[in-house]
Amino acid sequence: MKKQMALLIGFTGGVVGGLLGIGGAIVLVPLMVNFLDVKQHMAHATSLAVIIPGAVVSALVYKGFGQLDFELAGLFAVG
Repeated sequence: MKKQMALLIGFTGGVVGGLLGIGGAIVLVPLMVNFLDVKQHMAHATSLAVIIPGAVVSALVYKGFGQLDFELAGLFAVG
């Protein structure tokens, strides 16, 4: 049941985040805390880990179209 709830929460976070143009963490963190009994810090860390695969794939797609400035991205990352 916990796996099914996690999939539902992930789907909900993705849909809401995509439709509203907001980060999924605004949805994922409260849902993990309230429905999966995950502690707040663990929910934040898990939410950050969820972002990584999508961000990498998106960046590679933009790179493929020549729309990624690695130098600027590196400067932002350091900042």
